Amino acid sequence: MSRLRPLPLSRWWLRVWFVFVVIVGLISNVPANAQTNRLVYGQTVNGQITKDEFRRIYTFQGRQGDIVEASLKSTDGKLDPVLILTDEQNNVIAMDDDDAGDYNAILPSIRLTKDGLYFLIATRFGQDRGLTTGAFTLTLTRVGIVSNDAQPEGTVLQYGDSVVKEINATVSQHLFAFSALRGDIISVTMQRISGDLDPMLVLADAQGTVILSSDDDPESPGTLDAAIRNLRIQQTGNYVIIATRFGQEAGTSGGGFSLKLEKLGAESIGRTPDFPELLDVGTMVTGSISKDLLRRYYQIEAKAGEVLTVEVKRTKGNLDPTVQLYNGDGQRLLASNDAGARGVNARISAFRVLLDGQYLIVVSRFNGDTGITSGDYSLLVTPKEE
Repeated sequence: MSRLRPLPLSRWWLRVWFVFVVIVGLISNVPANAQTNRLVYGQTVNGQITKDEFRRIYTFQGRQGDIVEASLKSTDGKLDPVLILTDEQNNVIAMDDDDAGDYNAILPSIRLTKDGLYFLIATRFGQDRGLTTGAFTLTLTRVGIVSNDAQPEGTVLQYGDSVVKEINATVSQHLFAFSALRGDIISVTMQRISGDLDPMLVLADAQGTVILSSDDDPESPGTLDAAIRNLRIQQTGNYVIIATRFGQEAGTSGGGFSLKLEKLGAESIGRTPDFPELLDVGTMVTGSISKDLLRRYYQIEAKAGEVLTVEVKRTKGNLDPTVQLYNGDGQRLLASNDAGARGVNARISAFRVLLDGQYLIVVSRFNGDTGITSGDYSLLVTPKEE
């Protein structure tokens, strides 16, 4: 790339001209004429710049006082990355074109000045006139919050974070914000560490709608600790944890507590019926069956009257796949199919859903525990077109 050695004067002017073209193009075309993808704080997404698609545009909801950082990293090919941040009026807030020479474009510690929709544009040097292509990862992080009044905005948590706070006569609750993706399985624990505090947890979405509250911990009987355990997030977005006490403002207990936010690891999801992988109808997923992993579990949501087809296709190895469909708790088998002798596909065709709710899909191999085939597969659930 040109930045690895001093630029000749003509190349320097060419680069300046390309940057000008990038900015003018963005202001004239974003967001009205572009397809966008949603991002939340803490999310990393993969994408690709090709000769036919020279940019990918992502949106996120920001608040005044949010301090954000975004990084665009080239992971494959010869991509010369450029990253631009704009507001919803198409004003360019920040831009980086990989001047460090490490195939990364970074926007560090950008303070947002107003509530609204923001756009991150992942592109290449020269944009539509550029020549480089390749794969990338884009990460958006909220690294801090600047309060605009006397009231605290709360603490931003990432998965794995642990904090210590206190409830007392003047402070009856603490707020913690975090971002989650659809399908995340989260746990929040609040443990008393001093005083007579009787902890209570409340989980709400960004609109303030309470999802769940708890004033006990089923894994710590006989204590006053509170916990929300293994809750599956149904919608990508921002969430608020309220750490308080029994009775909240009217309560009288107080003391110190520790609070921890955790996410079930990806290696644990899909291996048991208790923690199935969340699957949307019409979205293809991939997986593997081996002697060490004989079954994979998926959860779908369906409505009465829908007619669904569930298909498993072998993509690698000698896997002889099977597929089973159960009711939500996995206790009643509703339909099944195997690929047959030396088959490569297993298919449940035209299954009519009788009740609204969750359903469990199990992918395995012919003869299960005693079978000998293994390999990779794709799984797709499709609705019947009317």
